[in-house]
Amino acid sequence: MSLTGIASDKPDELVINSLARGKSCELIAPHVGMLSRAPDLFLMGLFSMLDGLIDRPLQEVLNDLPLTEDLKDALLGKPGHPRKVLDLVLAQEMGLWRVLTYIADSLRLQENTLQGIYIESIQWARQTFNAE
Repeated sequence: MSLTGIASDKPDELVINSLARGKSCELIAPHVGMLSRAPDLFLMGLFSMLDGLIDRPLQEVLNDLPLTEDLKDALLGKPGHPRKVLDLVLAQEMGLWRVLTYIADSLRLQENTLQGIYIESIQWARQTFNAE
């Protein structure tokens, strides 16, 4: 709800995509050995579009958020396990199938699992957005 308020002057799809990224990262977590970090990965995906939602540089915004360093690093593009999850979601979102395959293989994740996660995430994001 607060995301919608922050981004009231932005296109609805920007908020929906942000929600979908968060949900995708969360749903991928148990498949890549990060079940306990699922809520953190949700926030990482959600905040991956924060700079566009509030028109401030991401580095500046991250200074004000209580996120772990590895999540902040991932959001800034630094390598690590959380960043691989985000890169996987971004590759799927952009239709970069070779990149998607490469990352999925490195995470030992079956690509057909991602299709279901993507669909579920988009549906959840739209329902969540419309419920607000």
